[in-house]
Amino acid sequence: MDTSQGRVKLRNLEANPYAAIAVVDKDNPYLYVQIRGEVRLDFANGARDIDRLSMRYGGQPYKYPPTDSPDEGCQNTMKLHRYKMQEGRTECNCPRR
Repeated sequence: MDTSQGRVKLRNLEANPYAAIAVVDKDNPYLYVQIRGEVRLDFANGARDIDRLSMRYGGQPYKYPPTDSPDEGCQNTMKLHRYKMQEGRTECNCPRR
């Protein structure tokens, strides 16, 4: 994950460096995978990581907004180090129509 200096996400992770990511099956919203862990912030390589992903998926360098200049070290990469992974299925107790 990436973020910029001054964003609420970065301030929250600096204060409490834990996060969770949930991925839901697009065909069955009751199936999911959740990964939880400690976030390690990388202040040195944020712009490099963003540009690498932009080239891979967009074919061109990322166009930074003026407030997020990579030359000023505004970009940060957050790496989630897994300590718990959970696969699940939730049951729907919804009334039938």
